[in-house]
Amino acid sequence: MDVTKLPGLNTLGISLFRLDYAPYGLNPPHTHRRGIEILIALEGNLYVGFVTSNQLFNVDKTDAVAFVGPSSQNPGVIQIAKAMFGSDPPI
Repeated sequence: MDVTKLPGLNTLGISLFRLDYAPYGLNPPHTHRRGIEILIALEGNLYVGFVTSNQLFNVDKTDAVAFVGPSSQNPGVIQIAKAMFGSDPPI
């Protein structure tokens, strides 16, 4: 949840997201222009990369669950592939 879904977060400087991964599921490479994040894996095994690799991948045959806490009430997200190859108008 961020401030767009829960207005009560306004000015608190936090958000919270639950991430559910299917077996071998992948969160596409992305960046947050208005915050950093901390990730806690509750179930399963996730391969997590930061800065240059920016991968988040479920390496198991079972589901995985994680919570992410960005340092902003509206961290924004830029998915690298969409920004590079799915831009409108095309680059």
